[in-house]
Amino acid sequence: IGFMTEPRGMTGQDYASGGGYMESLMGRLVNYSTGEFRHKNHPARRKELVSILSTIAVNHVAVINPGVIVLAGKIFDKGLAEAVSRCMAYHLPAGIMPRITRDSGSTTGLEGLILSCRGYITTGMHLIQSTGFPQEADRIAV
Repeated sequence: IGFMTEPRGMTGQDYASGGGYMESLMGRLVNYSTGEFRHKNHPARRKELVSILSTIAVNHVAVINPGVIVLAGKIFDKGLAEAVSRCMAYHLPAGIMPRITRDSGSTTGLEGLILSCRGYITTGMHLIQSTGFPQEADRIAV
């Protein structure tokens, strides 16, 4: 996720060594050790955060088309989740707009990954009839 970029990030600067372009933007706004927004009473910074988060989410929709995006962490209050959803709606057709929800649980990402992986696991028994080598009658004369 952190290595996703947008046109403003295509500057030739080395973002790979610092965790990626999106991570460099988010690091200025979110305290990673506490998970809290650094500028609680600064509307312009909150708008910047919404722009970054919606860019990340829209990129994910374009690539994997999820039905739901769960925003998790201390920074995601109801207003922030709704603002991200509104911003995304400007960039996505209504038919592919995922449901945006939030969860304050600490294991949300891990649980989502496990459920996603379980959805790809399929088990079953397949019976295959094999007759071995073709019979004389099955051969084609040239």
